[in-house]
Amino acid sequence: MIMPLVTDKKISMFKLRTVWFSDRPYDDEGIDSICHLHCIDVVDAKGFSRETLSTLVLDLSHGLDPVWENMAGDCRKFIRRSEKEGFTVNRNAHIVEFIQMNKDFRRSKKLAPYNYSEDFIRDHGTLFTAELNGQILCGYLAIHDDKYMRGLQAVSRRLETDESIQKMISFGNRLLVWEAINYAYNKGLSSFDLGGYYSDAHPDPEMERINRFKRGFGGQVTARHSYLKDYSAVLKAGRRTAGLWNKITHR
Repeated sequence: MIMPLVTDKKISMFKLRTVWFSDRPYDDEGIDSICHLHCIDVVDAKGFSRETLSTLVLDLSHGLDPVWENMAGDCRKFIRRSEKEGFTVNRNAHIVEFIQMNKDFRRSKKLAPYNYSEDFIRDHGTLFTAELNGQILCGYLAIHDDKYMRGLQAVSRRLETDESIQKMISFGNRLLVWEAINYAYNKGLSSFDLGGYYSDAHPDPEMERINRFKRGFGGQVTARHSYLKDYSAVLKAGRRTAGLWNKITHR
């Protein structure tokens, strides 16, 4: 039996539980709220709200050769170029640097602070970082169970550097995803989820840029479902009146 990845966190008075990779939502005890992310099945579960999002999924069941062949030509070119440039890829190292890089990036983009914690990365994540000439230029965080791997967060130093280094970062970013795909395949996982695909009808240039990056690796646009249930009456009322879905996060 494949076990989902379960994490707990405490925010204010509330104990929040996040479940990744369960086929469908289920109830649990001793918590104020539960959120099931990345579910495959569409179900009407009592008390759960459901949000359906799109993502890009690569099928690894036929090996890496078809994945490589289905990539965009420039994606393969950038991966080969990164290898020629002498990038070193590290796994589960440079966690503190990765977190700081993300903080700096979000500050530069004037985005709200958001980070997976050091404990979460050490306990549940697989972190890939790309190093060139002794400098960590980019990182890619993923999680997995016994069947699936999913990208969670990609960050880089592209806003801190000149054009020549930015070009190197574009090579390194693609190398990291390819390394993660290889890692997933070598662990015997059946699919790799690139971590979301923007499909809203409203144009968003930044999200489309990210879409183009992900499309370069191929994959099929696939629906995944998130289910949320609050057991605390206080939390439930707070979400309704103050939009706490965006203020209290399970991730």
